Amino acid sequence: MEHSNARPYPKSFDAYLKYAIQTDFAYFAAFGHARQLTLILLVELKRDANVEEFTKQFRSLGLKDVFVNSTELSGRARMPTRFLTIRGPVDLVAVPTWDVWDALTSFVELSLPIRPGQAADIEDFFPKRPKSQSDIVLAIIDDGCAFAHERLRVKPSQYLSRVFAIWDQNTRKPSHVPGSPGLRFGRKLKSYGIEYRRDGDAKEKEIGIDAWIGLHQTPSGGIDEDACYARAGFRSLRQRATHGTHVMDVFAGRIPPSARLSIDPTKPPTFADAALTDVAGQGSTDIIFVQIPQAAVDDASGKWLSAQVADGLHYIMSCVDTDVCCRVIVNLSYGPTTEPHDGQGNLENMMSELTAIYDGKNFKTKLNIILPSGNSHLSDGHLCWKSAQAGETKQWVWRLP
Repeated sequence: MEHSNARPYPKSFDAYLKYAIQTDFAYFAAFGHARQLTLILLVELKRDANVEEFTKQFRSLGLKDVFVNSTELSGRARMPTRFLTIRGPVDLVAVPTWDVWDALTSFVELSLPIRPGQAADIEDFFPKRPKSQSDIVLAIIDDGCAFAHERLRVKPSQYLSRVFAIWDQNTRKPSHVPGSPGLRFGRKLKSYGIEYRRDGDAKEKEIGIDAWIGLHQTPSGGIDEDACYARAGFRSLRQRATHGTHVMDVFAGRIPPSARLSIDPTKPPTFADAALTDVAGQGSTDIIFVQIPQAAVDDASGKWLSAQVADGLHYIMSCVDTDVCCRVIVNLSYGPTTEPHDGQGNLENMMSELTAIYDGKNFKTKLNIILPSGNSHLSDGHLCWKSAQAGETKQWVWRLP
């Protein structure tokens, strides 16, 4: 495909990006005027390129409203990373930039939905703040974080959450603390979205997750979860059930896998082996949650996934002390929109590189990312057995996880 000026597109541009440029973003008008759009791109650099040179080249073109987000590589080792996200105006992919894209990139993927917004400097993407000191961190990228639920607290009788941090990628305002107009719950990031931390920041007049839960105690000693989430603006948790909360319970809740499903089909589930089979039930295991934006939830194409998840992975690692934490296990199971899992997807390549960097050798931290093999709810599977003889019986064991 060629643009109207007959100059070939950069080879790294994906088909969606070429189509958007070819049509002058006319079919993205629902997201705002073309000149006001903020593009979200997932970029793979060439092996001999680096983030610093890439950023420098775009700064030299006078593109100031552009920021780049790449893995924060600190600690004992520094490893090159070829995958990053970049946000900026449509001029980011205008003809004067094409030489830079050709020279430095292998693949450039347009992530949807693109939307109006202001970019920020690279240094402001995730502010520096205290990191998790937990030996094991469980992270979830999904929709709906019930941080006050008893299965996600240190102890059901306490108001201390195991959720260390939440990054809500929806752009909205922090919540005011009832009865204390000068205090707020949540911090608006200069990049996009809003962040909630377990301990808050007194200097910034920001209370943390634990303090917010404590404000919603009931006379009987419980927690008014509905009010806790509603006052904080967690829209997904207005529903009776949410995908992310279900995943959090199975993946990181206090009920161990052995009590949910027996490995031996002839024996019932048991709590007896919980200490051997479950790291999630230990009160010292921190949880980090990335809330995908509502616009992405509403977009069935799955094209939003690459940049939002890439940013989410960067955020998770920015919350972890890689000189202390031994394991970070990330669960990404958002339905059937996670690419073909055949090693060819740009997001999959990015995740492979990230796990190669955090392999327990370059850093103390070993990163594992769990992906779904498919969505069994969509398969409509069922069992059928036919007997060749009248009166014959057959016995099998049902296992319903």
